[in-house]
Amino acid sequence: MELNPSIEMATPLPDRPFHVDPATIVHARVAQYFRELPDNPEPLFPLVRRLTGEGVPTADSLRILGIDPASYHAWEVSQVGSAAS
Repeated sequence: MELNPSIEMATPLPDRPFHVDPATIVHARVAQYFRELPDNPEPLFPLVRRLTGEGVPTADSLRILGIDPASYHAWEVSQVGSAAS
């Protein structure tokens, strides 16, 4: 039995099965919500905070979500100020 040469020259399969990072899916879905919002995405900032585990999201991750990093940072500062009073 002869092998088909085109099959022999095909790109080998990866060692691991294809995997999509769950965070990528979450970012894509949240980004979709942000795109559907009016110009002010601030109502979803608490959600961003929860998604990042109370951590500070990176400027790149905020841009992926369609959020201006400066406006998110200003909101974070205002939250710290309100919690202190």
